[in-house]
Amino acid sequence: CAELYLGLPIFPGSSEFDQLHRIVEVLGVPPENLVVAGKNFRKFFVAEDEVGEDGASRRRYRLKTREEYGRERRKAEATSKRYFSFRTLPEMVKQEGRSSKPLSPREANRRQCFLHFLQGVLAYDPEQRWTPKQALAHPFIRDTQFDPDFVPPEDPLPAEEAGQEDDLSTTPLKIRLPDEVDGESWRPRVADLPDAFFKRGRRPSSRT
Repeated sequence: CAELYLGLPIFPGSSEFDQLHRIVEVLGVPPENLVVAGKNFRKFFVAEDEVGEDGASRRRYRLKTREEYGRERRKAEATSKRYFSFRTLPEMVKQEGRSSKPLSPREANRRQCFLHFLQGVLAYDPEQRWTPKQALAHPFIRDTQFDPDFVPPEDPLPAEEAGQEDDLSTTPLKIRLPDEVDGESWRPRVADLPDAFFKRGRRPSSRT
């Protein structure tokens, strides 16, 4: 959804480290228990001891700098192209795009709903991250009134694990099309796409 919103990837990366750097830059450093659970975490993270206000020493992990990582790998780490200036998800969602007009209250509410959705599906901890079924219940997907206190429903065990038949009956989804498209169901046809859309201008044949 975030990439559809922007039209470009939110975490472009030219390598494993660069990809991870983009993610940490926007979402922050993962919790310590998740960092140390990774079999290659020492390749990307370094431990540091810091003293708290109570005088106690605590260990925390930070992502290595590009210089540190490149020095250890004996190779300068390339930086991927930066498409946007935002550093956090709220900054990304609040961007007004090309329009200089302030956001209407309705649009501001929709973006806040979108931000809430992204925070749920991009959570680091898999125990807290929403499953696809839980995400489908969110007001942003259902196109219903946004509730800041929304809590996703419990996602039961798959039918084969629970010994029950899978009930696929759900409330029909409401698909919001762009404002400039008027229609209940719409998808681009190959014939409607410009030549520049295709590699080297070679338009594939289509039977539809």
